[in-house]
Amino acid sequence: MTSRHSCHIQGAEDAAARVCSPAELHGSALRRSAAVVGVISAIVTWGWSATSAGFAAPAHIYWTNGSNGTIGEANLNGTEVNQAFITGASVPEGIVVHARSIYWANFSSAAIGRANLEGKEVNQAFIKAASEPTGVAADAQHLYWENYGKSAKTIGRANLEGKEVNQEFIGGANEPLRVAVDAGHIYWINRGTATIGRANLEGKEVNQEFIKGLGPLLEGIAVYSGHIYWTNYGIGTIGRANLEGKEVNQEFIKGGSNPLGLTVDSGHIYWANQGAGTIGRANLEGEEVNQEFIKGAEGPSDVAIAAGAPSASISSPASGGVYTLGATVPTTFSCSEGEGGPGLESCDDGNGSATATGGTGHLNTSTVGVHTYAVTAMSKDGQADTASITYTVTVPKTATITMPPVSPPVRPPVEKGRPHVSTKTGEITVEYEFPEPGEAEEEAQVGNGASLARFGGSQLLDRGAGLAAFHARSSKKHAKCKKGYVRKGRRCVSNAAVRYGRVTLNVATAGRYKLDVEPTGRVLSALKKGKTLTVRLILVFTPASTTDHITETISAKVHLKLKKKHR
Repeated sequence: MTSRHSCHIQGAEDAAARVCSPAELHGSALRRSAAVVGVISAIVTWGWSATSAGFAAPAHIYWTNGSNGTIGEANLNGTEVNQAFITGASVPEGIVVHARSIYWANFSSAAIGRANLEGKEVNQAFIKAASEPTGVAADAQHLYWENYGKSAKTIGRANLEGKEVNQEFIGGANEPLRVAVDAGHIYWINRGTATIGRANLEGKEVNQEFIKGLGPLLEGIAVYSGHIYWTNYGIGTIGRANLEGKEVNQEFIKGGSNPLGLTVDSGHIYWANQGAGTIGRANLEGEEVNQEFIKGAEGPSDVAIAAGAPSASISSPASGGVYTLGATVPTTFSCSEGEGGPGLESCDDGNGSATATGGTGHLNTSTVGVHTYAVTAMSKDGQADTASITYTVTVPKTATITMPPVSPPVRPPVEKGRPHVSTKTGEITVEYEFPEPGEAEEEAQVGNGASLARFGGSQLLDRGAGLAAFHARSSKKHAKCKKGYVRKGRRCVSNAAVRYGRVTLNVATAGRYKLDVEPTGRVLSALKKGKTLTVRLILVFTPASTTDHITETISAKVHLKLKKKHR
């Protein structure tokens, strides 16, 4: 290792000269305000975290003031600047924000410091025993830093609780400065060889010359969304290459004043102009450059972004709903990234609906009681926001329908034998077995009423036609009669059924009863003239237990035995 007492910081033309170490740069800063220089490592971390659920901080920018041992802070738009947000650091260099914490490299005290995003719970020795660290980076599980000191030349690692410290996680670096990490790799500056090194997240597949030929005085490094960025301290530029180490552009952004650390978010690139005491900013195309985005810093060394927290919302249903057990209740929800955020990692509800930016789900109505339905928006930088509603599940109301008692089916009367016909009087007797008390009515009818047309006095059952014949006089003997009438000579007479007779019976108790139906006068006249009549007997029984009627029909032929006349 060359002497730390003589070095050059003039620029790229001194490529053959020994360049200043971080300690020498800070020593010069304390002696000459015009030559305030330093080293840093700033990296936007993204893609992992599970520690910040519900935290909804607005977007902020942070930087290290190496000259006075403070950390500055401002809104992401550069307003409300606080140059002493955190104090008591020991030549702070690299800085990174991950989830709800700020981490920085204390160069002089060889430690990594930590505080929350409100600048509280400050611990200047969160991780000890580093060797002149100048940068710090973080992913979902680990912190990384580089050990610039003489005896180290390594990349260190620990978990996010500051445990499992490994100061030689990656070895073989050449004056390493600053470190950056993305979803698959770790990157660092090899100042001694003017190269950028790279390894995988297990510390394997180490390539100390992933990008080479960059020239002296490389300083900060950052990686974001397809590109690697670095600062060229001596020539005041920011370089860029793709993630394959190709398409190298050493002057992607020009005009910086001894730029050291830098960081990138979803809309901008930020860097520390140590020579001018400012924070610069440009868009991701390297345009709209503002070298004095924030002024008044004291030897700024590095810069980091705390993006605004994402937001979650539930558009339906509204909170306070009441639903029945087992009901299907759909939900609609959405998530959006916060200001400057790296993008959403997920937008999920608590019932298993996993989405990228929102979608539909359902309430859990499987148990009775008061429940909470929540949707969580998780950003790639570990910040999160949760929206929730409450609802109540109840047992469904039941309706009782009282049915009237169902009576057992009523058995019909049973005919006991065939009808008995008196050949002397024409009386028809029918015996029935009645199953229960009730009212019975037996009506006998002669179906072919026209056969009785010449016997007066009978009662036609066709009420509309009446008892009289339809005298459809016609000049023609065989003129067609109206429907329901038949021709008898020159007359059309009704062929409607004629009552043979009728009888009623009060069935007092269940048992056998006889019903005697006597013929009417007209029917008896026809019988006495030798007519043989086909009679239909209709029994209508109304049980006492119901208003229903039971009808039974039988038939019988009636003919009288007439005495022969003697001559």
